[in-house]
Order: sequence, then C-alpha cells, then structure tokens
Amino acid sequence: MNANETKQHFLRQLDAWLANPEHRDTPIHRLRQAARERLDVSQFPTTKNEDWKYTNLKPFFENDFHFAPQLGTGFQLPDAKSYQIHADAWTMVFVNGHFQPAASRLDGLDESITLVPLDKADTSRPDSDLVRILDCMGRTEEDIFSDLATAFLHNGVYLHIPKNVKLDKPIHLVYLSTDSETPFFTAPRNIIALDQGAEAVVTEHFQGAEGAIYHSNPLTQILVAENANLTHNKLGLESEYAYHVGRMVVNQSQDSRFSTWSFTLGGRLVRNEIDVLLDGSGSEVHLNGLYIATGEQHMDNQTYIDHAVPHTTSTEHYRGVMNDHGHGVFTGRVLVRQDAQKTDAQQMNKNLLLSKTAQADTRPQLEIFADDVKASHGATVGQLDEDQIFYLRSRGIGEAAARHLLTQAFANEIVDSVPHEEMGNFVHSIVNQRLS
Repeated sequence: MNANETKQHFLRQLDAWLANPEHRDTPIHRLRQAARERLDVSQFPTTKNEDWKYTNLKPFFENDFHFAPQLGTGFQLPDAKSYQIHADAWTMVFVNGHFQPAASRLDGLDESITLVPLDKADTSRPDSDLVRILDCMGRTEEDIFSDLATAFLHNGVYLHIPKNVKLDKPIHLVYLSTDSETPFFTAPRNIIALDQGAEAVVTEHFQGAEGAIYHSNPLTQILVAENANLTHNKLGLESEYAYHVGRMVVNQSQDSRFSTWSFTLGGRLVRNEIDVLLDGSGSEVHLNGLYIATGEQHMDNQTYIDHAVPHTTSTEHYRGVMNDHGHGVFTGRVLVRQDAQKTDAQQMNKNLLLSKTAQADTRPQLEIFADDVKASHGATVGQLDEDQIFYLRSRGIGEAAARHLLTQAFANEIVDSVPHEEMGNFVHSIVNQRLS
C-alpha cells in the first residue's frame, strides 16, 4: 500500500468501530468524531516535511495493520519474569491493547489515588477534569498519528495523584504485544496528572514478542502541578518488526520538576516525540535518552521544550549507538520566549557509529528571544577512539573486547544516571545484550 491507501484502510476500520451504538452520545465519542473529521484532510508526513526529513515511512505503508481483536479464550499471558522490573510496584498490564487484571497488581493503593484503565474512568460529564484534558489534546494537535490515537481512543491508563501525596512505590504500565496471524495496531492513551506537591515514579514499558508485526501508537499527556515531582521512564523493547510512533505532551506549573529517561532498544521503525511546556516560574525539566539501532533499525527522537516564563531550567542528554545499517535521528528544539528571562537551557546529543554503513543525523536547535539567558547545545557523531583501543590492547585486552568495553561505557553514561536501582539494573542487562 501507499500512504493514501494506508490512510483509507485505517478510516474504514475506524468508521466501522465508531458505528457501534455504545460509543455514541458521550463526551469521548465527540472527541473521537472531531479527530475523525481532521483525518479527512490530514496526510501522512513525507521526508519533505522538515520534522520528518530523516524518517521515511515507506516500510510502514507496506503493512496491512488491523485493529487489535479481543484475545481468545485460550490465550495465555506471557511470563511475568520477561517484563518485571520492580520487585514491588503497582502494575497495570495490557496485552495487544487489552487490560489484563489477572496480571496486574493494584492492591494497597491509597483510595485517594485514581489508577484505572481509561475505559473504566468516569468520562460521562463533559466538564470533568479527565474530559477537559483529553479535549485539550484533541483541539490543539494536528499530526495524523495523534489524530489516529484520539479517533481510536478507548484504552490506556488514567492516573491522578492528589495534593501532597507521595507514592512510596513506582507505577509500572506494561504494554505487551504478542505474535498474531495478521499485523495489528494499538493506540493506548495515558493520562498522568499530579496535583500540587505530589510525587511519583512512573514507567511506561512497551515490549513485543520476537517476530511480531504490529504498530504501537501511544499518546501520553502529563500534567505536573505546582511543587509536584514526577520521575518518568519510557522503555521501548518492541519486536524487530514493530513500528512505534509515540508522543508525550508535558505541561508544568510553578516550581515543578519532571525528569524522564527514554530507552529505545527495539523496533523496526521508532519515533519518540516529547513536547514540554514550562509554564510556571521555577519549573525544571530533564530529558535523558539512549537509542541503539542495529540491522535495518531506524530510531528517531524529537524533543521540543518551550520556556514560556522566566526562571525555568531544562537539560537534555541523548546518546545513540548505531551498527550495521542502523540509523539514529535526534532533533532537539528549545524555544526561549521573549519574557522568559533567567532561563537556563542545556542540550547535548552524542552518537557513536560502529560500522561504515551506520548513520546518524542530529539537529540541536536553540531559538532565543530573551536577552538574559544561559544556554548551550552541542552534538557529536563519531567512531570509537583508536587511541583508547590501543591503550586497552596494550594492557592485554583483545581488540573485540576493547571495542565492547568502550561502547558499553559510552551507553552506560545514560543508564548509570537512572536514579532507581531496579530500573537501572534491568536496563543495564538489556543494553549489554544489545551491544554484545
């Protein structure tokens, strides 16, 4: 199929799904319909679009993705050991987009905290907080993947943490994709809202079975209120034939803090987009990422940080390791508005090429309209330092082992910065496997 045929294929499935009477006359259904109308005039991006200059969707169009069906009665859950990160965490597990209560662990969660599948949340009132959040994204977002996620809106997670509540255990959101007779797609929507002074650790975890062909199109909205603190992880362990296009939109209030670690360690074509609005004085955002592309893998990271008010801080540190024909892309845009004096914005992207056919494209961008700002950005693309290899070999280490040690050291600078030991240990083991 080509781009237009793929779009029409999605629309036919969407129209059949929306025709279900149970979806009608609800605030959510109206959001779906508005997204459906936008899809009539939306087009899939091409490399002529500046934001998609280095990412060609042609392999995506070669697949005939179908809406993920309900799991059969004979379905067996994957072994929890394959995706379990935390020894003790509140966990919600989805398989092919469908919530699995038997595999989830929510016992002991304070009653003041809302952590439910999105389709179980109260969306009956158009003036509810959840509907307002969903509607905000529906009205402001124009890209076709976000519109597809909104039009197919039905699964995902709603997390709300009330004022001054500090969670003593992490929350682990697991999205598993299994092998299927036909390629399928899912569009989970996660809403994470922290009220004033709340604190939490949340991990979004996407993992696919070996050989599975599917498209994951998650959309996450995060609201961090005054003095709230959210530590966030995104772990991408999609199958080698998977397509993952994910978007995360973050809105921060005064003196809030948001820190995230993104690990893209699987997938055929992966694109991660992060949009952050620093809308309160004293707010901080810290973005960290590691992507490893081998074989024919393509991994694209797009970040956008909007310093809208004075006295805000942002840091970005992304690293990529590419081997074989792997292709890594990083575009980091930082906007400092005219009134955003005393902004501190730091950005760095480093890429390591392990073969002559590996590729890396990096575009750090600063747009500064204020005059009292501290800002810097940098990017590097290179190979392993031959002097360092020579030094290790002179100490009795073989060439292959020396290269492996240096590559691990390069990648582990991001992994070692993860503040939670269990998460760091889990990612360490995966990274070492990918680099071996």
